[in-house]
Amino acid sequence: MDVWAGSFDAVSLARGIARTHPELSSRVVVALSAESSSAHRESELFAAKVGAVIAKPWGLEALTAVTRQVLADDGEAPSPAGTVKATRAAPAARPLATATYAGDRIMTLTPGQAIDGRFEVLTLLGCGSHACVYRVRDRSLGLTVALKIVKRATNDQHVEPRFRQEMRMLRKLSHPHIVRTFDFGVFEGRPYCTMELLEGQSVRELLDDRLDEPLPVMLTLDIGEAVADALVAVHEAAVVHRDLKPSNVLVTEDGAVKLMDFGIASSLEDPLGLTTPDLVMGTPAYLSPERLLSSAPARPAADLYALGVLLFECLTGRRPFTGGPLDQLLRRICDEPPPPIRTLNPEAPAGLAELVAELMAKRPEDRPGSASLVLRRLRGLIATGR
Repeated sequence: MDVWAGSFDAVSLARGIARTHPELSSRVVVALSAESSSAHRESELFAAKVGAVIAKPWGLEALTAVTRQVLADDGEAPSPAGTVKATRAAPAARPLATATYAGDRIMTLTPGQAIDGRFEVLTLLGCGSHACVYRVRDRSLGLTVALKIVKRATNDQHVEPRFRQEMRMLRKLSHPHIVRTFDFGVFEGRPYCTMELLEGQSVRELLDDRLDEPLPVMLTLDIGEAVADALVAVHEAAVVHRDLKPSNVLVTEDGAVKLMDFGIASSLEDPLGLTTPDLVMGTPAYLSPERLLSSAPARPAADLYALGVLLFECLTGRRPFTGGPLDQLLRRICDEPPPPIRTLNPEAPAGLAELVAELMAKRPEDRPGSASLVLRRLRGLIATGR
């Protein structure tokens, strides 16, 4: 079969499908995880990832046709399958390297380049599904900061408003466990923002370094307490993070824990009307059952579920639901109880294992009622060591 791929990111494609072909899907789940964003690898694989979770099943051929139409609507020229190539972003300490995609119009920044005459590019720190983060020097203030910029100029009318919404959210979320954001701008048609530059490792990297072994219990408690504390501020500001996962939690070199990446966060009020109907955004392994089963806007309880999955992974070295095709994974999330933590790790404190099980309850009303309650229980566990 003649499969085509083109220059698109997961969010834009899924939004286009939901917008132009509502008869084909009642919901589209987009994986924004590091695994799926390593870069539209093969068009058939990517199509399968998106198509596997469409409520009304439809084949790869139909998805291919829709993809081509969406790309055509957005002015993108498709390229034959097999020509999509990607390289992972270089580590921060290495010279700047950029991902390349055949037929794509991704614009890259180079060392020494000045953004708006102020921010001098030093190195690439990493790329996600729709944006890259660079280490830059702020010439005005003489500081080194992080600059997050959309990969390419886009006709998607939601991109710049979403960036602006993310900035507004972060500016009202001044909290020691949330990454600080400084400036917003648009460079050559691409929105960008600058943030504090934090040296350390994400929880994902900490877990990967331990080769499927659990993190120390006290470190897990510290991570849980900091993230719960951050979620208290997030939810009090009527915001839902929607993409809480290990790669979005950083442990700095001095031991501070920071919640990052509010790129798909939503306001409970949604004043800009940027929430696309029928589009469920997030990373599948950390999506709560109610988000998979309904296109209703995410609520704070969904963040608490994701916190439970994160803590489960810290305590066991593995995710609660793993393996198999994506559609089977989603069914297990919705239908099966997670494995008992103390069966996988007998050294896990009973009180913490019980809290994590409550956070991962299938029904949101069966989870703790707020991040404040979770924070209180975690601090109690830290105080008693149980």
